[in-house]
Amino acid sequence: MTAQPEVTADQHRSGERESALFDPTVAAPPLVDVARFGFEGPLAATAAAWSADAVYWEYTKAANPIGAGYTTPVPVERFPAELHAGGVTRVIPLDLAEPMRIAGGPATSPALLANFVRINAGDRLAVRPNATSQLYYVMYGRGMSLVGGQAVEWEKGDFLVLPDLGEITHHAAQDSVFYWVQQIRECNLGLAA
Repeated sequence: MTAQPEVTADQHRSGERESALFDPTVAAPPLVDVARFGFEGPLAATAAAWSADAVYWEYTKAANPIGAGYTTPVPVERFPAELHAGGVTRVIPLDLAEPMRIAGGPATSPALLANFVRINAGDRLAVRPNATSQLYYVMYGRGMSLVGGQAVEWEKGDFLVLPDLGEITHHAAQDSVFYWVQQIRECNLGLAA
């Protein structure tokens, strides 16, 4: 059974209309010299420490749960931008657990939970995911996150890939939206009845 991630938020009302903010053809204004954050830059030691005990498995050689009949196929579903446009700071799970017959919490596939994360300017959002790893894509906005004792700045178009480091607190300098994918710590198998 998978527990849902813990989420806490300090919220402010958003007075802006975000439709123009999520325009992938418009680059975010430069915030920092991103070249200094490459593997050869100041984050090299942090990245090495975070991945020192990582173990990688090639999934298709280990299992095929759909082909073996252990889980139902993942349905095709559209999650519109209206889910994250406007409103309060929050996590919006892209939940397909019911059609896959998965119990124990939200899931987008048997082993993943995808979410939209909306953080209004000036808000902070703390998450404690039940995940082995996670990926954030900054759809729009700018801010910083406190991750394992380190501050990581982010802006529109950035990806953050993080191991399980406990609580992560995101701070938004502008209205911001992430696409957040978590590899669920305990896989849920939707068993065909």
